[in-house]
Amino acid sequence: MDFDFSFKSDPYEPNFQRKSGISFGLRDVAGRFGYADLGEIFSEWLAALSHTGQTLWHIPSIHRSNNPQGLTIAHGLAFDETLISLANLQTLGLLTETELAEAEEEIASTRHIGEITILRRKYLDLVADKFDDRADKNLLAELMSFEKNNESWLRDYALFYALKHIFDGKPWWKWPEKIKDFDRKAIEATRKQLSLQIRNAGILQFLLHRQLEAAKAEAKKLSIILVTDFKIYVEQDSPDVWTNQNLFFLDQAGQCTTVAGYPNSMLYPKGLKLDAPMYRWNRHRDTDYHWFIQRLKKELQFFDHIILENFHELLESWEIPIAESDPNQGRWVPSGGGSLFEKIKNSFEDHIPIIASETHSDFKSKRIMSRFNMAHLNVLQYAFDEKFAHELPSDYNETCIATISSSRENPLIGWLNEYSNSSKLPKTMRKDFQECFGSNINESSWRAIHKLLDSNADAVLLPLYDLLQITTGDSKTYLNLSPSEFLTKLKQRLLKATKTANRAGPRP
Repeated sequence: MDFDFSFKSDPYEPNFQRKSGISFGLRDVAGRFGYADLGEIFSEWLAALSHTGQTLWHIPSIHRSNNPQGLTIAHGLAFDETLISLANLQTLGLLTETELAEAEEEIASTRHIGEITILRRKYLDLVADKFDDRADKNLLAELMSFEKNNESWLRDYALFYALKHIFDGKPWWKWPEKIKDFDRKAIEATRKQLSLQIRNAGILQFLLHRQLEAAKAEAKKLSIILVTDFKIYVEQDSPDVWTNQNLFFLDQAGQCTTVAGYPNSMLYPKGLKLDAPMYRWNRHRDTDYHWFIQRLKKELQFFDHIILENFHELLESWEIPIAESDPNQGRWVPSGGGSLFEKIKNSFEDHIPIIASETHSDFKSKRIMSRFNMAHLNVLQYAFDEKFAHELPSDYNETCIATISSSRENPLIGWLNEYSNSSKLPKTMRKDFQECFGSNINESSWRAIHKLLDSNADAVLLPLYDLLQITTGDSKTYLNLSPSEFLTKLKQRLLKATKTANRAGPRP
């Protein structure tokens, strides 16, 4: 059985092949409580996408991350509770109207994402503390079922954050030795002592999963396909590393001996060293890659397609010694490779909707994508970096998913300002550069959008920042943009372009 990664296997519109959609996260746009969440605003965005003919919504990873660029995640199986809709909790009787009004007023005082996250967590902690008193019997029964069905990861996840709290936020390798080493006897005794805190962490994951299920059902009604990213690396101070220390390069004290990262490229001009321990791939292989496969299945509970970020890292990884300050002084080492994808293939009955996102073009990546019939993500910016394949929209085929820019921190216009008059652009590429983006930088985003939409790519993901022609991105604040304002600004132009390219989906 080969993988079928093509969007032609659309779960909602099986005969609708050419697709387009928009790429942005809930923290990128405004909501009633600061940035958007999984409540009513999520439904409004789904409707807005549908009204512009879009059938895809690419939502970057919804896992918690302590990395400024979101390149690593703090847990491979739990999602970020601060995306829970507070208003939805009030309709369930878990927050009072007064508490909700206080939350709205307090959060309105800032647009800083970090500050909003802290304030949201304050009210979520209140919900967890009072859950047993306020939840009805049906909700309590749902919680019990959720705890039972997710026990394999939920117990250790909840214990980890309960311990973080009582140890004043210290990383797990600075906890008492038996707890640090995950001694089973000590761990079970600790679970009993922290049962209330553990239950509270589980309650918030339950409420989040409940809202995610509702969000996916709403998307299905409107024939919107949800796409997310799969982050390869987890942070050192995470429940995954703490509970699976044998799967990572750590010393006896729990410290990393080697970490993951990237050598210099267009994405990381100076290279990048991550706070993520390198995997012991041989030990993952011995477990049939159980942890990786479990993570993939978790994503597919709530999303229809997954983009494997930095796909090449699953074939060979850039390993950096912990004492080395220069990320470029690492080395490529074999990682999962074909054996990992064989196990993934054999773990699922149906096709696995995964898209390979490459950090650079090479024979190994292309061979694996061909072997497993994988779609790949083409980023137009990368065509003008000599480390990538020089593939233009005219070269795209039906196994390709196309997008314009690589991240919200690097939108197209800002990148063009840097690249167009720069020696970074090879002379051999300047004609193609002009063809893709034109000479009027104010229209360059839309020129590129039309090029992608008109291409043979099976699907196109248009970054919201590029649609709005924003010059620079800021990960610390969100766009003050509502779904209705989005429609006012873009509906006619985007719908026309999508229809002309024969990509428009069914509209409500």
